[in-house]
Amino acid sequence: AFAEEAFKFASVCSDDMVIQRGVSAPIWGFGKPGAKVSLALNGKTVGSAEIDTEGRWLIKLPPQKANARPSKLTAICGKSKATIGNVLFGDVWFGCGQSNMAFTFDGYGRPPVGGDEFIKKAAGNPLVRTLMMNGEENKNCGFPRADALGVKWQTAKPEEIRTCGAALYWMRAK
Repeated sequence: AFAEEAFKFASVCSDDMVIQRGVSAPIWGFGKPGAKVSLALNGKTVGSAEIDTEGRWLIKLPPQKANARPSKLTAICGKSKATIGNVLFGDVWFGCGQSNMAFTFDGYGRPPVGGDEFIKKAAGNPLVRTLMMNGEENKNCGFPRADALGVKWQTAKPEEIRTCGAALYWMRAK
């Protein structure tokens, strides 16, 4: 249980995240059981919940249109506040099942196809974001976790894109 932990968003709800457009997307986190949580999108309250006996809260956002101007989510619980920024609404693609889905732009110790010149062209698109779930303690986890450990969304900044998954980059909308 998360009763003794600080009020917070789940790890997958981090700065730079992409939330699926057009659906009531869940946003969740952790805190003291029994406490009330409210969630605001760009300063407007969009929902509330009570933290359950396991220390978890979940609020579904109203469906949103795709955006290119980043949003901000703020969760408030008593005097505690947690904020995530640079949030986009759009299409979320999942890549899983085969080892090539974990292939990064940096490759496996070799330069990527197209080399550094390709990395320079791919980097910098502010609308492309990735979240690698199968790293660190999460790799081949044999049981469900309440929270993914050490994960966060990444943008296509030149210093971050090398560790991003490359396969789904090609699926992005033009």
